[in-house]
Amino acid sequence: YRISFQSLWRDEVDAILFATRDWPALLTMFTRPGENGPLYFILLRPWLSLLGTSEFAARFSSLTFGVLAVPLTSLLGRKLLSDSVSVWGALLVACSPYLIWYSQESKMYALLVCLSVASVWLLLNALRGNRLGYWVAYIIFTSLSFYTHILAVALLPVHILLFIVGG
Repeated sequence: YRISFQSLWRDEVDAILFATRDWPALLTMFTRPGENGPLYFILLRPWLSLLGTSEFAARFSSLTFGVLAVPLTSLLGRKLLSDSVSVWGALLVACSPYLIWYSQESKMYALLVCLSVASVWLLLNALRGNRLGYWVAYIIFTSLSFYTHILAVALLPVHILLFIVGG
């Protein structure tokens, strides 16, 4: 709703400029200190080449990740507690002003939420099922979250706690 109501602001313009760099310059963001969110820019690049750089097109990728966070939250709530908690959790995430805001912005925050929720869900499945596929997926999604935003490291204490209590 009204995803292109506001003009792009400075950080969103920067995101588009980063994502449209040539590939060598874009890939060096993974090795340069101080760069934040290189994975988002790499994912945004093909999106922009397909849909263009309008406000709507640039922000729609974040919207996709924000919407995907809702059913992932439901799965996580079901895994952690119960079906009714999963519904309430999904409802709270769907109505979260912050997630709505960041899902309407061409930045990496909605992707970070999506990857973080998926990472915790995969960890719980790995701990409870002890299957190699869940462990590999957990490592991949957690690593991807680190390349999405530096603050993804804040999830590690939660992961350690879940590991200690056995999920």
